[in-house]
Amino acid sequence: MDECLLTLQMKLIFDKLAYLNFSFIAPKKQMISSLRQGVFAMEVSVTCIRTGMASAILISALLGALSPTVADPASPDLFNLTLEQLMDIRVTSVSKTEQEVHRAAAAVFVLTREDIRRSGATSLPELLRRVPGVHVARIDSNKWSVSVRGFSGMFSNKLLVLIDGRTVYNPFFGGVFWQAQDIVLEDIERIEVIRGPGAALWGANAVNGVINVITRSAKETQGGLVSAGAGTFDQGIGVARYGWSPTEETAIRVYGKGTRRAELERPDGTDAEDDWISLLAGFRLDTEDVWGGNLSVQGEIKDADAGSIRPIIEGTPPAQTDQVTQSDILNGHLLARWSDNTTQIQLYYDRLSYDEPKFAVLSYDTIDLDLQHKFSLGERHFFLVGGGYRFIHDHTEETETIEVTDEVRTTHQFNLFLQDTITLAPDRWQLILGTKVEDSNQSDVAWQPSVRVLYTPNPDHTLWGAVSRAVRLPTRAETDLSFNATVRNIGIPLLIKSAGNNAVESEKLLAYEAGYRWKVTPDVALDLAAFYHRYSDLISGETGSPVMMGGYAISITAFANGIKGRIYGFEGVLNWKPTARLRLEATYAFMETDMKSTEAGQTGEANYDGTSPRHQFGFRSLWNLTDTVELDTFLHFTDEIHFRSGSVSTCWNLDLRLGWRPREGLELSAIGQNLLHSQQQEFDVIRYPDYPAEIPRGIFGKVTWEF
Repeated sequence: MDECLLTLQMKLIFDKLAYLNFSFIAPKKQMISSLRQGVFAMEVSVTCIRTGMASAILISALLGALSPTVADPASPDLFNLTLEQLMDIRVTSVSKTEQEVHRAAAAVFVLTREDIRRSGATSLPELLRRVPGVHVARIDSNKWSVSVRGFSGMFSNKLLVLIDGRTVYNPFFGGVFWQAQDIVLEDIERIEVIRGPGAALWGANAVNGVINVITRSAKETQGGLVSAGAGTFDQGIGVARYGWSPTEETAIRVYGKGTRRAELERPDGTDAEDDWISLLAGFRLDTEDVWGGNLSVQGEIKDADAGSIRPIIEGTPPAQTDQVTQSDILNGHLLARWSDNTTQIQLYYDRLSYDEPKFAVLSYDTIDLDLQHKFSLGERHFFLVGGGYRFIHDHTEETETIEVTDEVRTTHQFNLFLQDTITLAPDRWQLILGTKVEDSNQSDVAWQPSVRVLYTPNPDHTLWGAVSRAVRLPTRAETDLSFNATVRNIGIPLLIKSAGNNAVESEKLLAYEAGYRWKVTPDVALDLAAFYHRYSDLISGETGSPVMMGGYAISITAFANGIKGRIYGFEGVLNWKPTARLRLEATYAFMETDMKSTEAGQTGEANYDGTSPRHQFGFRSLWNLTDTVELDTFLHFTDEIHFRSGSVSTCWNLDLRLGWRPREGLELSAIGQNLLHSQQQEFDVIRYPDYPAEIPRGIFGKVTWEF
């Protein structure tokens, strides 16, 4: 067999505290010879015996499968659970009440605390690459495109993201400012991802999916934690946390984090000027026996500085020039949640300000109140009812790029929801009926019903189906803002502007889904989901005729609801635990997009068709080499994506993590990032106002000490 011998040498520069050498088989002809950064250094050298097609991941997995089954590692973590126990992990995002994963009537995937620790990821979007049906593309050092079942873009506006029940959806552009969501990964309990609509419970904008990040309680994070990492791309990441219990019923933790990432290169070889610095500090308090229930209070403040090169349009006649800009993002929140066995009340305040003088200067304050109550009616009906109110006050300033109709806008949103889980046959058939109705002073009443059926003929098989309706509310950018899109030369300068239209309506989805889960054996599990989504009233552009303006021309493209179409496909997850020390996971997602204009003169199909990959494949292995040494791999394939400005090629990528726990509470890890390419472009320019950068190969080292 043709093969290469790959030797990893990890040096920890702490007064020559430790030296570790590890070898295994790999297929690459050449890798990085040496890289040194900060207090951590790692040498990777390759001696090729013969060029081969054997995969490092497959061989390492095979060696693990063939190795004798030995005692589980001593660490009491989730790795030691059987696959059957992992499928019984309880989730809350599907029905807003706890239930086992295998009894959820939705396409749900869970990243556990152990998955997060062993992922080697340094950011929340990078973690989500491991979820089937989620497309994650890094735009530059500080921006990502994260989408579920299509509509990729920096602002993927059909995906709702929650952190401890607090929405981080941006009401200006839709989607998420991911550079403002730097989170302490060590404090995440799990991440629940629903692929498909969740609007019947979570409301508008939960169209194609819901990502719910759930952090650990203060009682689970007692004592101290210090984590420090450095590398070639992630230049420095530091975390400090301390938790204590002033009384038997109360626990508190305080924490802080700092992140610095290097700037990258644009495809033409010039600097992208996209370096990123982020600082955050926060606290969480959990206490019991408060008014007969449990009370949780948490708060956080973040400050991020992110660079960009943007095409800025200035002057008369207008001219477009690439300019280096710097954005300052300040985000803070305070949240309180009280709950007992039947009732939950949550109230939070959130403020975000985005200051980039040549592009956008905006801020918004959100106050959100949510109440829910659950009760049984007889033996067959389990009801969940609730409602809420959201107040949003936002402010936008005009810049060289953006014009606004109203600088200040106040939005009042009200919602009510009801869900009835009907037991048709105990332990076999369930029918789940629900709907959420929302109204606000900025949009029409939105009805979002859902019908779901769950069938469990025996504990090893689960089948489910669903029909749901969801809507996405128009954003501020689509109704009130006008911005300079580009300048073209047609003999004279032609300024193309995109104009908001307060007559645009909500985008609508009617979704059909079905799924099947099978516990094949105690060591093998399969999870399949298929979907057919029909969209109407998608946002399009209606281009008007150019108008002369004294030496140049202006063409205005007004937003309208002129696109309809369909997206269909399926996703699958196969888990196998061949030995007590090895867990393997393979994921695959297929998706087909078909969009068309509903009226003459409407444009926008190219913004939807082809901008998300048709095929995605992932392979992950978690292998405990010994009781203290771990080898984790993640191989990922993304099909090509197309834009009006070009395309991004298909890509195979590989991440490796080598972890060592020399003593209880201490963990050292070496991580290889994007190892199959020296650098590569993952996204293109059409879906966001920046230029893309190329993502490099990287080496990252990390030390974590809990005490």
